[in-house]
Amino acid sequence: IDLSAGFTGGTAAAVMGVVLTRQGQPWPLAVLAGILTGAFIGLVIGLLVSLLGIPSFVVTLANVLLFQGILLLIVRDGGSVRIDNDFINNVVGGTLSPTQSWIVAVLGLGLYGLSQVRRQRLSYGAMPMSLVAIRFVAGAVLVGVVTYLLNQNRAFASAPEPITGMPIVIPAIAILVVVLSFVLDRLRYGRFLYAVGGNREAARRAGINVKWVEWSAFVCTAMVAAIGGIFLASRVNSVDSNTGANDTLLLAVGAAVIGGTSLFGGRGRMINAVLGGLVLALIPNGLGLIGKTEIFGWEVDFSSSGVKFICSGLALLVASSVDALSRKRTA
Repeated sequence: IDLSAGFTGGTAAAVMGVVLTRQGQPWPLAVLAGILTGAFIGLVIGLLVSLLGIPSFVVTLANVLLFQGILLLIVRDGGSVRIDNDFINNVVGGTLSPTQSWIVAVLGLGLYGLSQVRRQRLSYGAMPMSLVAIRFVAGAVLVGVVTYLLNQNRAFASAPEPITGMPIVIPAIAILVVVLSFVLDRLRYGRFLYAVGGNREAARRAGINVKWVEWSAFVCTAMVAAIGGIFLASRVNSVDSNTGANDTLLLAVGAAVIGGTSLFGGRGRMINAVLGGLVLALIPNGLGLIGKTEIFGWEVDFSSSGVKFICSGLALLVASSVDALSRKRTA
């Protein structure tokens, strides 16, 4: 676990903001600078952990303070770096047109259908074609309903302009999930990651370069954290000393655990982590809709921050308990 992932994203976003705003460079170069910053941070962490043997908990905990200080120096104490580029700001805040939304939905369904057909062929008959058809139809219904709802006006009645269409962040996240899932599920490197995470010694005896896998894992983690930092900057159109701070890391770990990623290593999928993040996002939103209600004679305000934190913590605790119990049963 990389405890400094939140501030890694914040530092990468700050570098992007400086290159974009203060140096006046084009946005592709600024985004590349932010991602390379994350890669360099991961490189340093990986070298300290894999080559020097320092526990990752200690290294990344120290980096929390280190990167927080670097972030403060970049944005200048009490200040911020404003993001004025429309393309970057629209990554999280922008939407596609209704026509573009349907095109993205159809393309996504087509890729999903092709992947299911490929799985059926590779199963040599173990997966019936009827199951592929059922999965595709269910996915088509779900995507169709969601796309239709997103194409409706979501703005308040007093809003100056309507808000319709699929948020751009949805296909952006989908691309990340597809690419990272391909790396984990289809490439030899992904199998090495699972092997080292499941049993480090067994992986070493199987001929896997464990140190290289650990080092590269921290690099990949920091690069993804940098992309997350860019998303955070896009959401608020600026970078300040709190970008990547607060509960960013806790929510990231919670999303992975609730999605089925094992804290003991060796198990997890990208799409499940996204679904776990969706659950964590739905909890406070759903509780806010419930509002005040009476339970066993006690009036509980589910819209309060305290109750939301308690419910999110309980969800994380239940998920980690299920993981621990399932490990004991299979041991």
